[in-house]
Amino acid sequence: MVDCRIVHITTVHKPLDVRIFHKECRSLAAAGFDVRLLAVHDREDVVDGVHIVPLRRHGNLVSRVLLTPIAVTYKAIKQRADIYHFHDPELLITGLILSLLGRKVVYDSHEDAPKQILLKTWLPKLFRLAASGFVKFLERLGRWCFAGIVAATPEIADKLTSQRTVVVKNYPVFEEFQNGDIVDYANREPNILYVGAISKIRGIEELIAVADQLPEEIGRVNLAGVFAPPSLEADVGAMKGWNKLHFHGWLDRKDVSQLLHKSRVGLVTLHPVDTYMVSIPIKMFEYMAAGMPIVASNFPQWRALIDEVGCGLCVDPLNPEAILDAAKWLLEHTDEAKKMGQRGRQAVFTKYNWQVESQKLLQLYKDIKSQY
Repeated sequence: MVDCRIVHITTVHKPLDVRIFHKECRSLAAAGFDVRLLAVHDREDVVDGVHIVPLRRHGNLVSRVLLTPIAVTYKAIKQRADIYHFHDPELLITGLILSLLGRKVVYDSHEDAPKQILLKTWLPKLFRLAASGFVKFLERLGRWCFAGIVAATPEIADKLTSQRTVVVKNYPVFEEFQNGDIVDYANREPNILYVGAISKIRGIEELIAVADQLPEEIGRVNLAGVFAPPSLEADVGAMKGWNKLHFHGWLDRKDVSQLLHKSRVGLVTLHPVDTYMVSIPIKMFEYMAAGMPIVASNFPQWRALIDEVGCGLCVDPLNPEAILDAAKWLLEHTDEAKKMGQRGRQAVFTKYNWQVESQKLLQLYKDIKSQY
């Protein structure tokens, strides 16, 4: 048992979030760390060696902004951790308070938070501008105060660079894709799949247009995830083509794995906004791990990776006809599609997997422990 208690904190993500719980917390627990996770939950629990400590959800935005940092800071201090590791821009104030109190704090930046805030078009523009600027200011303070910064992409790391910044990419846990659920490609149903957060800039309207135009004898479109904002579901539900799409809602890891292993084509056609063009979307690599060829946005970094591996096709994400043509080609050319899927799967098992990335996280904690 490692003589070190680590407390992960999130008020935005679900307790069993893929990156936070299934990857980081479980890896740390398996390595012998005493791991606790503070998250919004209905009870205290222990799952896979991780002690989940419930946080209260504050109902409205004002109370979340004003009360959450105080409540979370108090509860975090009570855990008496050696290292505190938080995951939400909303908790930057909590992280700074803990640092000022002499605690060792790690900030895990899953995305370019200041830019991501500007994309939340359902919020008033002035609020977005103010919130984005405030978060950028707090992140700059954190570069000097935090014991470590974890960035999900090299681009995020460049903006949060310090002597203690490490890139830990959000690649899949390949053990999830070595079980008996996987179906031989030729025997899978002709399903096109999108799984993940659902929004306009992630391509939901184009996906519905594909579902509307895809002949039933060729295949159908499956969709799984959560709408952001929730009101978007009613809006797109009125679109022509929605009734041809099979919506699964939010799925747990087991059900996501089963759906991945039974599908033939994975879609990741996000819109060309700055944060997405340099992102490393987990869904792309999960499709690859499940042996599926990909239809992806033709962003330069994505195209370079997909062309190098030979695991899919790149298209204009704003052109539903181009997305449809690529997906139809893969559904109609089974042998070529299967080979693409096999090449993607092999690339994940040898290079693009969490086992490689987790060692960087473990080393960061060891460095923090040895230097303080």
